[in-house]
Amino acid sequence: DAETQRSIADVVDSAMQHTGFFYLVNHGIDHSAITAFYDANQKFFASPIENKMKFHGAFGEGGFSPNGTQKFNIHNGTETETQNKKSDLVESFEIRNMGHDWLL
Repeated sequence: DAETQRSIADVVDSAMQHTGFFYLVNHGIDHSAITAFYDANQKFFASPIENKMKFHGAFGEGGFSPNGTQKFNIHNGTETETQNKKSDLVESFEIRNMGHDWLL
């Protein structure tokens, strides 16, 4: 029901805001699909930067982000404080713009 779904969404939201991750069990996703995802992920991030850059900004605001393009700001500082921080040395791939109601 909608109340249960909202409760689950709130728990996930809290975990992401306060812990940064959550561990999902009993989700019913076949192990072979999970393995295929990890294999594709490893292959993508091991590929040359030129290949990965084809996906830079490819999905709305998401897609591939190369090293030096993200700044982690745990304290929600001012814009100037964030701009003055050194960039993280991390590559990532995000799919965004799903909205908050996609779970419900």
